[in-house]
Amino acid sequence: MCDRLERSTDRLTEVSRVDDLTGLVNKRGFVEILEREVHRAKRYEANLSLCLMRMDVESANPELSYDERDRMIKYLAGILAEHVRKSDTLGRVDTHMFGLVL
Repeated sequence: MCDRLERSTDRLTEVSRVDDLTGLVNKRGFVEILEREVHRAKRYEANLSLCLMRMDVESANPELSYDERDRMIKYLAGILAEHVRKSDTLGRVDTHMFGLVL
């Protein structure tokens, strides 16, 4: 019973930090990782980079449906994820915004 409860709790914690559409970390998970990396960079006097990328879907084509916009966001997330190092963190931090911690 305790093992099952622990697995369920772990799963809920994971789900609360993952974006449903893209499978990337969501804003909550991204901020947690960013805070941890900032502390680590300060402690070891290391460099840290933060990149925010906004996708202006409405200006590109205002006639797109929500489903088409979601497909574009998911597609872009996949492309970005393919080109990010394993040691970096890519997340969806807002509806049309991605964040990258390097």
